[in-house]
Amino acid sequence: MREDPRIDFNWGFGSPAPGVIGADNFSVRWTNTVNFAPGVYRFRATVDDGVRVFVNERLVIDSWRVQAATTVESADVALSGPASVRVEYFEDAGEARIALTWFQVGAAPPAPCAAARRRRLDGGVFQQSRPGRRADAGARRGGADRLQLGLRFACAGGDQQ
Repeated sequence: MREDPRIDFNWGFGSPAPGVIGADNFSVRWTNTVNFAPGVYRFRATVDDGVRVFVNERLVIDSWRVQAATTVESADVALSGPASVRVEYFEDAGEARIALTWFQVGAAPPAPCAAARRRRLDGGVFQQSRPGRRADAGARRGGADRLQLGLRFACAGGDQQ
């Protein structure tokens, strides 16, 4: 198991797990249930290459393509109480980066997560693709080349990261 206090990684040209996962052709899935204060939220991801963000199983960010570092944002999402959040990421080749934030619309911009506010969260999956196969193809098929690593993310409170 691996515990990540937030989704904010810039692996550059390196591996997320040296000696276990290669630097290219991998994917990661983070899942969690977050308790949101009543309000309207926006989710923002900065990513190189692809990302999908689901809230309560509804796709709110869909940028599932090979691309240089790009910031994408969801439309407004009304939330109140516990909500499932799932983030799917894939790295094709070259630089690897992902950062996710969310914030309540009309509130102050999101602040970094303070260590005192961190809490234990649910796991995810790293997946290394076989040579010559794209990472997103294996993610869609749920390929047999998965390596299970638990990942945890977010902060206590409504505005994460």
